[in-house]
Amino acid sequence: MGRLEGRVAVVTGGAGGIGAATARALAREGASVAVVDIDGPRAEEVAEAIRASGSTAITVHADLAEEVGASRTVREVVDRFGRIDILHNNAALTESDFLSRDTQVTDLPLEVWERSMSVNLRSQMLMCKHVVPEMVTCGGGSIINMSSGASLKSFSG
Repeated sequence: MGRLEGRVAVVTGGAGGIGAATARALAREGASVAVVDIDGPRAEEVAEAIRASGSTAITVHADLAEEVGASRTVREVVDRFGRIDILHNNAALTESDFLSRDTQVTDLPLEVWERSMSVNLRSQMLMCKHVVPEMVTCGGGSIINMSSGASLKSFSG
């Protein structure tokens, strides 16, 4: 019996990297896991691997930068499992084509900034907004908000 037996975890950005590793680790500890990502097919691969190991996992395909995506995600998880105990906010923009446009503030297109803020920050707030009431109903829970960044180019003037 794992330390998280009977708990339900939501992992955003769960289709790869840290999110996928976290989803697998939570499942190994006994949690039922919702693997949430805008990349539905890759999220399903992670969920399928978790199920193949004998644990419980579902996939939720959603754009969490939009409130409808966040609220629908929470509703799907609660409808399936009856509760949410753990929220791991890990969704972030990581595509190199996108990140290569975000190197110098003087050349930064506004749409790149706005999408970065939507995915990397707004999605976390929206998920918390919709998960916290569910956690309160069930007596509490844990929220982990991830953040990372790349080194900035130095400049002299």
